Order: sequence, then C-alpha cells, then structure tokens
Amino acid sequence: KMTYRSYAAQVEPNPLNIHSINLTTFPNPTDGRLTVRFLLLQPDVITLQCQDMNGKLLAEKPLGERNSGEVQEWLELQFLPPGTYLLSVCGKYGTHSKPFIRQ
Repeated sequence: KMTYRSYAAQVEPNPLNIHSINLTTFPNPTDGRLTVRFLLLQPDVITLQCQDMNGKLLAEKPLGERNSGEVQEWLELQFLPPGTYLLSVCGKYGTHSKPFIRQ
C-alpha cells in the first residue's frame, strides 16, 4: 500500500523581478517625452536609462532612493532620431527593459 502526502510549496520572492510588475512606457510611439511607470515591491535606488538596440547608453536619469509602490517619471528624448530604443529601469535588485519607438 502506498501513502501519499501533500506538502505546501514555499515560493521565495525573486528580487530580480522587483521592477517587472506593470512596467509601462507611454505614449508609444513617442514624439520625445516618454512617461515610465513601474511598481517597486521594496525600496530601491533607481536609475532610468535609454539605450539603442545595440546596448549603447544614450541617456540616463538617476531617480535616487524610492519607496515601495508605484513610481511614475518621464524622460525628455527629443534629441533621439526616429527609431526603436530600449528603456531600462535599473536598481540594485536588477534591471528590466522595454522597447519603445521614437517617431
């Protein structure tokens, strides 16, 4: 006779997912002013970065220490020629990126 036991699985939070919840950029495509919104699950020191699709850093905006909760900021990117770029939210718990189009 076999006996089966059920165990509750414990899922540890993955700190690399700290910025991944609801990372949005708008308007997309943008004419130059890009709004960035994301949720921090815990306080972090945040920097917004804009890179080309080859990873070259084109712009950076340090936001400093931010509390947990929703964060909304913007970047002025009128100097970029039309094309596809990558917006990155960088913190000590990881970096999360999303493409956007400059029209």
